[in-house]
Amino acid sequence: MNLQKLVLMVLRPEHFGKKEAVSAWGWADVTESYRFHGFEGKEIRLDIYSDADEVEIRINGIVIDRAEVPETYIVQKNVIYEPGVIEVANYRDGKRMESSSLKTVGKASALRLTAARTDANDVQIVVVEAVDSHGERVPYDCSKVSVCTLENARVAGFGTGNPVSEENFTTDTCTLYEGRALLVLEKEDDEKECRVVVTGNDALRILTGELKIVV
Repeated sequence: MNLQKLVLMVLRPEHFGKKEAVSAWGWADVTESYRFHGFEGKEIRLDIYSDADEVEIRINGIVIDRAEVPETYIVQKNVIYEPGVIEVANYRDGKRMESSSLKTVGKASALRLTAARTDANDVQIVVVEAVDSHGERVPYDCSKVSVCTLENARVAGFGTGNPVSEENFTTDTCTLYEGRALLVLEKEDDEKECRVVVTGNDALRILTGELKIVV
């Protein structure tokens, strides 16, 4: 099993400075995003999950801090939000090892559909993501997306990891969470390719993504 040794998350800025009430099985309201319009020059909190001795933090190439990793394996650090690239790196015995980064992305300009691996011949899993003009996932995008074209398959499930969503995951429509969703298709004929087109629409733009799955 290939486990990540370093994960960088950010507490949603609107919660900064507030008292957290997290249960033993709970989790802080963190996100894999580094685009927070309106919070420029303000403090944000990083949650860095690491199994190393120390972690180093860089913003736009400048070292901001270096901290020891506690027994909880979670380093929490406050930094000033500055759009660009934020990077953290593991240090073991003084040597730089694994690194992880987040960057400020643009607005969503398209939907990317990617076929995920599955061992079932009659089932296909498709990852739906909102991406910017550079192909970067847009974690803050929450467009409503729908399956508009489907050939040789039917929708078995369409949903996200949103813990408070009340949407019906058996329909052909869902709202993106963290800029992505998971679409499960049941093939009608295992020996033929299937085609799916997903669109998203809001007041400013139409997003489209298409995928052909070849047997």
